Amino acid sequence: MSKFLKIIHTPTANVAENYANTYIWEFELKDAESSKFSVYDFLPVSAFSTNLLKNFSDVVQEGVIFEISIPEYKKITDGIDVRWFAKIIKVCGYRALARYIGASENDKSDFWVNVLSNAVHHCGSVESDDPDQDKVTYGLPFFLAERHEKDLENFIKVGQRLELVDYSQSDKLRPARIKSICGRRLNVLVTRDDYDGEWKEQPEDRQLDNEDAEYWIDQDSFFIFPVGFATFNGYELNAKREYKKHTENIAKALREGKTPPYHEKDAKPEQFFKPPIDQANLAKVKVGQKLELLDPLAVSFNSFRVASVSKILKTPGYIVVSIDDPEDEDLVPVHVTDPYLFPVGYGEKYGIKVEEPKGWENRFNWGDYLKKHKAEAMPIDLFKKEPTPERLAMFKPGSKLEAADMCENQLVCPASIKEMKGRIINVHFDGWGPNFDELYDIDSHDIFPVGWCEIHGYVLQRPEET
Repeated sequence: MSKFLKIIHTPTANVAENYANTYIWEFELKDAESSKFSVYDFLPVSAFSTNLLKNFSDVVQEGVIFEISIPEYKKITDGIDVRWFAKIIKVCGYRALARYIGASENDKSDFWVNVLSNAVHHCGSVESDDPDQDKVTYGLPFFLAERHEKDLENFIKVGQRLELVDYSQSDKLRPARIKSICGRRLNVLVTRDDYDGEWKEQPEDRQLDNEDAEYWIDQDSFFIFPVGFATFNGYELNAKREYKKHTENIAKALREGKTPPYHEKDAKPEQFFKPPIDQANLAKVKVGQKLELLDPLAVSFNSFRVASVSKILKTPGYIVVSIDDPEDEDLVPVHVTDPYLFPVGYGEKYGIKVEEPKGWENRFNWGDYLKKHKAEAMPIDLFKKEPTPERLAMFKPGSKLEAADMCENQLVCPASIKEMKGRIINVHFDGWGPNFDELYDIDSHDIFPVGWCEIHGYVLQRPEET
C-alpha cells in the first residue's frame, strides 16, 4: 500500500492554528488505487475556472516528473535537503499518486503527495532559483539505495561450486570453485577437494588450483554451468563418486519438477541468465546442421571453423557443437545465443577466413560442402540478431580498448580495433605483431572500455616495446 505524505507548507503560508484537526483525504485516495474509488470520482483541477492565484493545471497531470524531498534523510543530513525524482501516476485534485524513478509497482513504495507541497520541486529547480543551492543534494530513497548495493554484488560468490568445461577435454565437465572475483570476471579453478584422481602438479592444466594458478572467465562464459548441468543433460562428468551421486539427485528432482537438493555452495540455474528463445525457432534445430564457429578452445583466434550440431541438450537453448575435423575431437556445449556461433556464409560475407575441414580437397565452398554431406545450414533466425548500424558505427578502426588475451585469459592488455568485419572486430594488441591479433564478437565479455582495469584494481599489461 502507498504512503500518504502530509503537505509541507511554505514558510510564509498562513496556516490555521487548529490545522492539526483538519480532515485529509488519505483513505479515499488510497481507495482510488483499488476498485473502491476511481480517479474519475475526484473532480480534476482543470474543471475549475478559478481556484488559485496561478494556474497549475499543466503540472497536475499523469506522466509529469518532478523532484521530491525525501523525509527519511532529515534526521541524518543536518539541514541538507536530499531529493530524488518521481513520476505522477494518478491525479486526484491537487493530490498525485507518484512513484520514484527507478522503483516499480512491486516495490510498494508509491506515495500520495500534494503537488503544491513545499517538498515538491520542478526538475532542475536547485540550479535555477534556489538561493540555498549548497543545502540541496540528490540521493536515492533508502530502499532503492539498498537494492542498488545488492545489484552491484556479483551474482556468484567466492567459494561457490559450479561445473567447468575441461579445457583439455571439452567433452567433459568437472566441478570447480570460484576462487576470486573482479567485476564480472571470475577466477575459476578445480580444487584438490573436487579433483577426481591423484592430486599432483600439472602445469599444462591451467584450471587446477596450483600455486599462483589463474583461470579468469566472464560470469556469462560458455565455460561454466550450474551444478547438475552435466548429469541432467547426459554430458560426461569427471568428478568424484559423491559429487556424481549428488548431481543425480539434482537431475532426478529437475525431471520430476521437484525442488532440487542443492548444497549451500552450489551454483544454481537461476544464476546463469540466458536470453529467452522463441520455442518455434528452437524447434528448428536439428542434429547435423552446419554453422561457422569462432572456436573458443582454439590456440589462435583469427578464423572460423566449419562445425556441426552434434547434440541437442535437455536444458532449453543448449546444444553441443563439434568441429568438422576427424583429428579434432573438441566438443563445445553452448547456448545458441553465445557469441561464438555464426550462420553459414558469414565468414565469406565479411571477409573472415573459414578454415577448410581436413580432407576437403577443393577450395572450400559452402554450397558444395552441404551438398556432399547432404546437410543443411542451421537456420539463420536462431543466431544472435545483427547489431544496429548505429551501434556498429561506434566501433571505429583505431579506437582504443582493453582486451583479455583469449589464449591466456588472465592477461588483459591495451589494444586497438584494427578492422570491423560485420559484428566481428579484429583486435590488435598494442606493441605486438599482427600474428597476435584476435577476433572478438562485439558482445564478447572479454573486451572492455579503457579504464576497466583501473576501476577494478586489475593489472593491465604493458604494451610490448617495439
